[in-house]
Amino acid sequence: MTIIQILLLIAGAVIFALGFFIPEGNGHRQGTEGEQKEFSGKLKEMADRELKDATRRVRDMIDEEVSVARDSSERSLEKITNEKIMAINEYGKTVTDEIEKNHKEVVFMYDMLNDKTTDIKNTIRKYEAIEKKTPKAAPNNAAAAPKSAPKPKESSEAIHIPKLFATTPTEAAAGEKTPAPGDKAANTAAAGSGSEIIRLHRENVSDVDIAKRLGIGVGEVRLAISLGDAGGQDES
Repeated sequence: MTIIQILLLIAGAVIFALGFFIPEGNGHRQGTEGEQKEFSGKLKEMADRELKDATRRVRDMIDEEVSVARDSSERSLEKITNEKIMAINEYGKTVTDEIEKNHKEVVFMYDMLNDKTTDIKNTIRKYEAIEKKTPKAAPNNAAAAPKSAPKPKESSEAIHIPKLFATTPTEAAAGEKTPAPGDKAANTAAAGSGSEIIRLHRENVSDVDIAKRLGIGVGEVRLAISLGDAGGQDES
């Protein structure tokens, strides 16, 4: 019910009540003054009561409408707020997932870079270790050679290196000499070692592996290979 409808109902009730108290025709002139005052007081009291009742109803209706409007507004605001909060949460989750993904990629790249750096450093250390061992290999192997007979240092070097390989007929004729028994055994072992070095080198075995297999220095292996290559070119 609207406010206008309530006011019309109140006015109708007042008019209906007045119909019982107002006398018909000119009968009111015959009433005494006391009756008129009593009638006026009752009429005023009824009007005040109906007015208060109408005012209360109007106030109640206004309060109810305001409460309904407030509740509706609150529900609408809550719905909108929840939707906005959910949208913000979804966006925040998306951003967080993207940041976490990028972080994992960066960590993976950093770990891979560290692994590569470690591999490079290990390779450099191995290379430096090999370089440090290479100059010392020849003297150590020379010292470990069989000492069947004492001989000068110059003659040992002169015999040990050339006899690694089989000489050509020209070299045999030019340097024909009867070696001592100890020198002959050393030359035979050196020649066999030189042949083994050439054979392994032709099988694409690395210099380091050849040195490890034969128990000699890397420098001696490289020297034997270079002399073998030079001898092969001379024969061709």
